[in-house]
Amino acid sequence: MGEFEGDGQEVRKEFNWSEVLPSVAIIRGVAALEDVDSAEVSAACGKPLFSVVDPDALDKLVTRSEDLFLSFSFQDYSVEISESTVVVTAS
Repeated sequence: MGEFEGDGQEVRKEFNWSEVLPSVAIIRGVAALEDVDSAEVSAACGKPLFSVVDPDALDKLVTRSEDLFLSFSFQDYSVEISESTVVVTAS
C-alpha cells in the first residue's frame, strides 16, 4: 500500500493540496490497490483518469474549495474526496 493506509479493498490518505494535486493523489490511491506504479494505472485499469473526469478541472475545484465532498467512479473503483482526504475503494 505504500504511502496509503488501507486493507486491500480501500485506501485513504490525507494530503496537502499545495504539495500533491488531487488528480495525482487519486492515481496514487488506485495504484496502491492495483499494486502497480502510478505510471501504470491507465494500462492496469484499461483507461486513463481523464476518460471519466477532467484532471485540471478536478484539481482547480478541490484546491479552491474549503468545504468539499466529491465522489465518482473510475473503472472498478469508487473515489471520494473530502477537504484534504482521498479515499479509493474497490467496487
